[in-house]
Amino acid sequence: MTSTSDFDMFRISEEHGYLREAVRALAESKIAPEAAQVDENSTFPQAAYDALRAGDFHAPIFLSSTEAPAPTRSRPASSSRRWPARVPPPR
Repeated sequence: MTSTSDFDMFRISEEHGYLREAVRALAESKIAPEAAQVDENSTFPQAAYDALRAGDFHAPIFLSSTEAPAPTRSRPASSSRRWPARVPPPR
């Protein structure tokens, strides 16, 4: 039998657990009650957005310039190969 310590690297941190609990509580109390109506009417979920902002869960994460990955090209710019319709060419 395998010990549980073999799987410690797959455990989320305590902070991650708190974040999950907070987001789940907010989603269950503020977002879920209006989700069906928003879907049926194809409207912007303003109440959900407001709840996420009030809970400070609305801001995107920006990496510093030292953490951001360098842009890469998947092929040379001079290639004449056509890209599939759904995949935009790199810039």
